[in-house]
Amino acid sequence: MIMMMRGRGKKVMMMSNIVMMMMMMMMMMMMMMMMMMMMMMMMMTMIDEDDNDD
Repeated sequence: MIMMMRGRGKKVMMMSNIVMMMMMMMMMMMMMMMMMMMMMMMMMTMIDEDDNDD
């Protein structure tokens, strides 16, 4: 990271690209977490329904 900070111009573009990549990764992680939560909720509701039938 220090090596990139030393240079300017193209290096700054690289830094911005890395930040964009980090943001994209964070967004992807958030989406995955949301999907996992939805799946867990679906599973819980299914189990609850089964319990109610008995």
